[in-house]
Amino acid sequence: MTVPAFSPASLKPVRDWATIEREAIDGFFRFSPTHARAVGDHRFDGVVGHPSKTAIQARAAEIDRQLLAMEAVDGLDRDQATDRRALVAQLQAARFELTELRLPFREPMFYAGQGELDVSFYLKRPYAPLGDRLAALRRHLLGYGGYLEAARDNLEVALPRPNLEIAIEAVEGQTEYLEGEVLAAAAGDPETRKAVEGAAAQTRDFAGFLKGRRATANDEYAIGEARFLRLLGVRELVQLNLLELERMVRADIERNRAAAEAAAEQIAPGEGVRAAVARLEDHHPTASSILGDVTGMLDRLRTFILEREVVTLPSNGRCLVRPTPSYAAYISAAMDSAGPLETVATDSYYYVTVPGADWSESKSE
Repeated sequence: MTVPAFSPASLKPVRDWATIEREAIDGFFRFSPTHARAVGDHRFDGVVGHPSKTAIQARAAEIDRQLLAMEAVDGLDRDQATDRRALVAQLQAARFELTELRLPFREPMFYAGQGELDVSFYLKRPYAPLGDRLAALRRHLLGYGGYLEAARDNLEVALPRPNLEIAIEAVEGQTEYLEGEVLAAAAGDPETRKAVEGAAAQTRDFAGFLKGRRATANDEYAIGEARFLRLLGVRELVQLNLLELERMVRADIERNRAAAEAAAEQIAPGEGVRAAVARLEDHHPTASSILGDVTGMLDRLRTFILEREVVTLPSNGRCLVRPTPSYAAYISAAMDSAGPLETVATDSYYYVTVPGADWSESKSE
């Protein structure tokens, strides 16, 4: 699709564009209400997406209609044309992931991790009174059954082994989160506690289902050249062939190698990069100091960015460093920003995975 060139004569807003734009955004939210909650749209609190095969087919058809509607609009002003380009890219990427990458059928993390199982939205930010948030939490947990039934029905027998193992860890972490923090938040509310306990049993069963797929798992996780380049095109808007991409990557590797060697000479003169890295690995935070150490590091980074005028920052707020919730402990660190539509609870969190008491010494290191 070609976006019309900007001209002052095209500044009159298109009357129907707002409707088309709103419908496209709501389409994302209806299919995956987690996206709505992530940006702070609380109309979808307590709602769980149901990715049945029929729903997936309907979503792909809806995307096709929305793309055609956007292509047919003329006379957009500059801002509208920019918004259209962004929405078209998002819609094309969503369709690609559903129909070509076939994520609902090949990727168990489509259902695990921070998908529709995620109920942290109701607890980590006080955007409404606790009673209202617990009511939404109950409605959400009651939707687990249909969601996980669709997951079992959709996932192929042979799944990529690395993806499967991460999904198992994520679902087990979700069970731990439900039985720990979520159940504690529901103390004194028998109805919510019952819903939490039921949901924890369902996620435990789903983890067992995924473990049963280990016997048929394979190492066919690569998506191939054609789909990889297509993914870059629709998700990153990068149009390169594999040779151009490889040339760019290798040049970047060489630049980084030279920079690493120069830095290593300052840390371990004459000993090389490997020795320098080993020295750095010996100087790391402890489990008890890591949150404070990371807080200090982020403050120094912020000061550097402001003093060197690298970028402007949208607010004076600072992200709060917190331990990574158990459902996401398969990652070492992550940023959890408040959604752009959130108006009340606008704190953002930087999660750091703290070694657990049950971790081995080697795993903690």
